[in-house]
Amino acid sequence: MKVKSVAPSHVTNYKFCPRRYRYKELDLPKIVTDTYRRDLGKDIHFAIRDYFNEISDKPSEKEIEEKAKESFEIYKIPKRFLNKFLEFELIRLKEWKSYKPTMVETALTLEIWKDLPPINGVIDFYSKPDRTLIDWKTGSIDHTIDVIQGKIYELLLEKQGFPVDRVLFVNLRTGLVQQLPRITEGFIEKEIKTFIEAVELGYFPKRRGVWCENCEYLLRCELEGECFWGW
Repeated sequence: MKVKSVAPSHVTNYKFCPRRYRYKELDLPKIVTDTYRRDLGKDIHFAIRDYFNEISDKPSEKEIEEKAKESFEIYKIPKRFLNKFLEFELIRLKEWKSYKPTMVETALTLEIWKDLPPINGVIDFYSKPDRTLIDWKTGSIDHTIDVIQGKIYELLLEKQGFPVDRVLFVNLRTGLVQQLPRITEGFIEKEIKTFIEAVELGYFPKRRGVWCENCEYLLRCELEGECFWGW
């Protein structure tokens, strides 16, 4: 198959587990055994988008608490995620130059490298006055940083005239905040080329680890290739 465009999440998901990437992005019909975590992540992003669309430019702490609670309740988000979001936002209110984002849940597409397909991604949060990009995380594994995803988002913004001094990953499950480290020049381009070559060759091995038990494709992965009498 020919890769026509690349999203940061595709490269990250492939490195995490090539087989899961195939199940998630390529196989039809898309059969999963557990959609709760996937849907929860989407709903949290929708709730945050709605929150920033409703909040005033210079809100009080009370307004932040009320608007956030309202948005999260509409999507029935567990309270622990709301609490971590509020912890981060109340600190940001005091420390950042501007509270409301320049972009929130904004889709961008750009040809960054001439010999590669267009790159597309969705910017969760970007503040031009603070020159900061935020990527909200909702998963249970927070000790790893999505280096590829963060750097690609940074490039997408900078190539279109939006300066970025820092990229923050904010885990709303645990409250952990991490900053994207310096990336060696050429690293991202090499990773994307490797991803494209592997996908076009149809190379999707299973990458087993502790994360398997929380994978929405666990049952399918375990049973794939098995033969049952009477089927």
